[in-house]
Amino acid sequence: MAEYRAGNEPRRAFCTARGIPMTTLDFYIRRESERARKAPVLLPVELTPAEPTPGVAIVLGNGRRLEVHSGFDEQALLRVLCLLERT
Repeated sequence: MAEYRAGNEPRRAFCTARGIPMTTLDFYIRRESERARKAPVLLPVELTPAEPTPGVAIVLGNGRRLEVHSGFDEQALLRVLCLLERT
């Protein structure tokens, strides 16, 4: 196919000179065309910073509310909860 695409010979002359049936060349031309159509298309994308996640809000048994945003240290949260439940 590369040889055929690189030249400017008509299909019939190309096939006759190489002793291959035109149907064979047509098959490969068609297959190449189908592959090109099925090829994935890559599109440009713009990445933007993600919105910060709000975290969670915890309402304790005594009615107190604790809001924790993402990234808050888990051990620190446990200490705060223990302190709040004591009072």
